[in-house]
Amino acid sequence: MRTPPRHLALLLGVLLATVARIADAAIAPTAAVEPCGDVGCLPAHWGPGQVAAGFGVGDFRPGQTFAPQFTGVLTEVHLGLETNGVVGAIAEIRPVVNGVPTSTVLAEAPVPGAPYTGGLLYAADFSAQNLVLTVGTRYAVTLRANAPQIISILAAFPACHSATTGTFDYVYSDDAGQTWAMLPTRDRSIIFEVCMDLVTPTRASTWGSVKAIYR
Repeated sequence: MRTPPRHLALLLGVLLATVARIADAAIAPTAAVEPCGDVGCLPAHWGPGQVAAGFGVGDFRPGQTFAPQFTGVLTEVHLGLETNGVVGAIAEIRPVVNGVPTSTVLAEAPVPGAPYTGGLLYAADFSAQNLVLTVGTRYAVTLRANAPQIISILAAFPACHSATTGTFDYVYSDDAGQTWAMLPTRDRSIIFEVCMDLVTPTRASTWGSVKAIYR
């Protein structure tokens, strides 16, 4: 049996290594996710440096109100985040009264993937919490950091239209989420998506009850 020339053997080795790397990349978990398209604000152009607010140091927290376009079980919240550090964000879902979030947290989940790259979406996984969101009811996505470090939530300027996206007001808190306010003018929306599974009559009774977390 003839031994292949050395340069052909080297070429074959490079090709096999490349194929292996491609295969590994295809199955490797990644923090960035694809849009789900349920409800939220993802304009055609958004990306690094297009900041709605920075949070994570002090008592300031940003948020966004929204209304689901159908009744469903919350699975994920996708967020456009940017930071240079490894501290992660925590996404919260709150009820809304008189247009702003309350101090009640219905559910919360970490957002893995820090340091975050502007222009990518990162997912907070709510699928195990069985939180049912009702069509037409306003809720809020609010954000905090799991340790002191500035994290930026990216924005759409101008704000997304509520009629077509279910996105309402950008909101903020200066007292760690106890009270909230909205800007005098609706000039921005955070980059976010709320992903849900549709509740059907045969499944709705199996989701259980939701316990609010009071702070």
